Amino acid sequence: MKRCITPRLSLLLVFFLFGFIPARAQQMIKPAADSPETNVSERVRVLESELERQNTKLDQLQKTLLEQQATIQALLDKLNAQPTVAAVKEPEPAAPAEAQTTPTVEQRLAKVEGQVLKIGPVRLSGDFRLRFDGTFRSATESPDPPLDHIQNARARYRFRLNLDTDL
Repeated sequence: MKRCITPRLSLLLVFFLFGFIPARAQQMIKPAADSPETNVSERVRVLESELERQNTKLDQLQKTLLEQQATIQALLDKLNAQPTVAAVKEPEPAAPAEAQTTPTVEQRLAKVEGQVLKIGPVRLSGDFRLRFDGTFRSATESPDPPLDHIQNARARYRFRLNLDTDL
């Protein structure tokens, strides 16, 4: 047969246990109540020491805050220094209307031909081309026409060197 604690019994135990706690607290307070001035002066002393500790910590935090603000301001000044220098520069004069239009094919070709390296009487030029081809196909399943798996990757390159001179 099992014995269990009924709710009434548990409630009675709780009241019984908590009934002694206030009595103990009152007994602990009683000796201190004999000298109220010492108790108050002790509490004031403890509170003053705690206030002093908090003031010291507050001063340290304010000093740290000022250092951080100075660092942030220095970084902002450094960050804004470069665009400020660019903004101080005088604006360049506007280009003529002819230069603002799209260059013709002949002008573009002349510009490309002007990038030729000259070594004595010889003009050196050339070009480089790189191409990549890839064919990737999976094998087909049986109802479809049979095709094999293919994986071809090919890279081609071409380098041309031109040497021109007047004869």
